[in-house]
Amino acid sequence: MSGEERCQPLTLTGELKPEMATLSTGSVNFGEEVFSNPRPLTRDIAQRIRAAGLKPEFEIFDAGMVDEAKYLHKQGLVDFPGHWDFVLGVPGGLAARPDAVEYLLTQLPEGATWCIAGIGRMELPMVEYAAERGGNARVGMEDNIFISKGVLAQGSFELVQKAVELAKGKGREIATPAQAREIIGLPPRS
Repeated sequence: MSGEERCQPLTLTGELKPEMATLSTGSVNFGEEVFSNPRPLTRDIAQRIRAAGLKPEFEIFDAGMVDEAKYLHKQGLVDFPGHWDFVLGVPGGLAARPDAVEYLLTQLPEGATWCIAGIGRMELPMVEYAAERGGNARVGMEDNIFISKGVLAQGSFELVQKAVELAKGKGREIATPAQAREIIGLPPRS
């Protein structure tokens, strides 16, 4: 998709107007494909996100993408500390391993919020790791279609239920929508 096509949702209005937008800050092998985000396109999308008054969510598939987000910050195109989504386990990107998460955490600006989206079979183990480390998790059928080995999820709701169970098992309380908005720095809904 062209940058123009990718940015169409940024200009929606009314009830459909987004408040956040994903900003992938680099290219990465994505299985047999390439998720292409060259620097000029990334800058353009960052400018469009800012112009639309949206909060970027830095989507990190590999460690160098954190540095590229820092570059965009130096250029005045994004605000920090920001919200960061570590998308780990994509074939060709950074593996879904605790040591990878630990390294990424050392690179974030102070005060940043973060979550992990483990891909495939690593989705639920990464939920547990995020819960242990005080972070957040993204789950759903975009990233994984199995609720357990060989058992297809009936929908994203089952993955959310399992994530809640795992997080509570690590002593974490589940945020309400209002609390989640506060955590990631979005204003309260009226």
